[in-house]
Amino acid sequence: MQVSKNQLELLHQNSLRILEEVGVIFHCSDALDLMRSHGQKVDGNRVFIDKKTVAQALHDTPAEFEISARNPDHSITVGGNNLVITPGFGCPMVSDVNGTQRPATMADYKLFCKLVQSSLQVSVNNSLMVTPTDLPQQDGHKEMLLTGTAYTDKPVMGITTSLQAARDSLAMAEILWGAEQLKSLSPVMMANIAPLSPLQYSQDMAAVILEFSRKGQAVLLCGLMQAGATGPVTLPGMLALHNAELLAGLVLTQLSNPGTPVVYGTTSTITNMKSGAGSIGAPEFSIVQDTFVQLVKYYGLPVRGSGGVTDSHLPDIQAGIESALSLESTIGAGANFVYHSCGVVSSYMSMSPEKFLIDEELCAMVRRKHKPIEITEERIPFDSIKAVDAGGQFLTDPLTAKEFRNEFFLPDLCQRDNYDLWQTKGLPSMVNVAQEQLEQRLGSYQKPDIDSTCLRQLEKYVKQ
Repeated sequence: MQVSKNQLELLHQNSLRILEEVGVIFHCSDALDLMRSHGQKVDGNRVFIDKKTVAQALHDTPAEFEISARNPDHSITVGGNNLVITPGFGCPMVSDVNGTQRPATMADYKLFCKLVQSSLQVSVNNSLMVTPTDLPQQDGHKEMLLTGTAYTDKPVMGITTSLQAARDSLAMAEILWGAEQLKSLSPVMMANIAPLSPLQYSQDMAAVILEFSRKGQAVLLCGLMQAGATGPVTLPGMLALHNAELLAGLVLTQLSNPGTPVVYGTTSTITNMKSGAGSIGAPEFSIVQDTFVQLVKYYGLPVRGSGGVTDSHLPDIQAGIESALSLESTIGAGANFVYHSCGVVSSYMSMSPEKFLIDEELCAMVRRKHKPIEITEERIPFDSIKAVDAGGQFLTDPLTAKEFRNEFFLPDLCQRDNYDLWQTKGLPSMVNVAQEQLEQRLGSYQKPDIDSTCLRQLEKYVKQ
């Protein structure tokens, strides 16, 4: 669904009007002082942000940046034409293949860390795939950061559920990388920031923006506004309002430290008017994703989207339909950083290990679908066509054996056997195959190396 530049500009101008005439509330004195010192009108805890300041913030935000991983082979580039896939996030429950849910535990967290590390699709450990209920609520985040760092050597998201969690994330990053080296590196960590819709930032969220930006680390600005509940019922109205919220957060990052890397996006959707909850399986969710990604591309910023999400409570046909629709919409529109790509069921409430593997296959298929065909003289094999001749076959052509693995997508889970062969294998469903491969993946997992001195320092920090 292509949105015209005039329509994107209309959304932008209305967001600016909201910022100038309605303003945004920051429940953080440091943020208010910073805004005031840069000439923004502040009335109590409400800030009115002018167009010039927004334009400067958009100008100062880099269009592309790198996040360094503990293993340099796993460092990623965010923005431009790059695509980064991340797993589900923040789910309090874990589901089995029948949809039965139970509270997540630290054992589940380790399982998903292993899946992230061994995944060919997922590039980031977002540190909060599930929220274990068997950890102390106040400082359990430190144990999760330690485990995530030890079990994966891919880029790690900071845990920013509170200001203290954010500070601990940064302190542990300094232990891992060294305080001085951290200053000279590209970002090694990203904060996940969400406004309180409509038009507010909590004390902790605003303070975390300042903490991360001042340390030169990246900030992910994204929220979940619900049309008809926390935002206007019309999709354009919700998009303009939510964009105003995120522009306010963007301004804060750039006033704090111009050039702070930012990823900008949404997971907003409509309200289920029967229950008041958000529906992430609705087609409007994909419309919002598609449109908002285009708006952020219009700004020239790295853009975050959501994919692989569903309202279904188990990995069934509904989950497949809704996940495919959202993932295709998000990636097809040009998103750079796709959250919730693997494992999510039950409207963000639960993670399914089997669906994690199924979603990986879906991600691979969508990647392949959007990989452009290289049409060159060399890739139109005239000599093979002439040699096979009319009425021949290409199955035994040497070029077929040489190139089919590069040219064709070869599924791990999708069924391509004929009916008789499928019967001889016991009539497996995709979920059955995922269960079998899950066991194999976990059995073959190898914990990545980590410097022993650094690990002891991290363990000491967690225990203090």
